[in-house]
Amino acid sequence: MTSAGDAPLQVVIDEVNALGKFVSGLADQMRAGSTSLDREVQALFGVWKGSAADAYRSGWDEMQDGATKVWDALTNIASTLDSNAAAFQAQETSTASTINSTQAG
Repeated sequence: MTSAGDAPLQVVIDEVNALGKFVSGLADQMRAGSTSLDREVQALFGVWKGSAADAYRSGWDEMQDGATKVWDALTNIASTLDSNAAAFQAQETSTASTINSTQAG
């Protein structure tokens, strides 16, 4: 299989796995930071009352909802990278085995 530049497609399993771990770690760190900040903001809402607090809360809740979707998407990407790398490796192993048995026969 070739790309537009006629270079062969190469998948470096170790790099795909490393990228999956990086993305997963990034999502975990961002989620932890966001959760910590949310605790502090929720404590502020416990004492801050009035229309300004209500307006800020609305924006904060919307931001938190969006952030949660981003963290979930990053976690999904990491999982997909891992499973695709494993599937690719399994297919490579199977193909190599088939070629070896054909050459031996």
